[in-house]
Amino acid sequence: MGDGAHPVSGGDEVRRVVVGDPLGLHARPCASLAALVRRHAPARLVVRHRGQQADGAHVIDLLVLTVPGGAEVELVASGPGAGALADAAQRLLAAPAGPPGG
Repeated sequence: MGDGAHPVSGGDEVRRVVVGDPLGLHARPCASLAALVRRHAPARLVVRHRGQQADGAHVIDLLVLTVPGGAEVELVASGPGAGALADAAQRLLAAPAGPPGG
């Protein structure tokens, strides 16, 4: 992948992404991300922001990060299918806003 794709040891995949939703990681994108992570099980995703990290499969953990729109986050995916999960999560979070009601 281009900028933002960094494979690391142990099969982990790291991506950096600027949150595209101007409202940041509020309930809707957090729920969408958690659902995405669960669909990619057994791969796992950790989201890092300003020295804190959250399990990408848990909406509340993600909300606690309080990531504003335009902020950069680091995504660390591990396990089978880590690359696909990291790429999908990167695309999801970079999008300007999620679809209404979804």
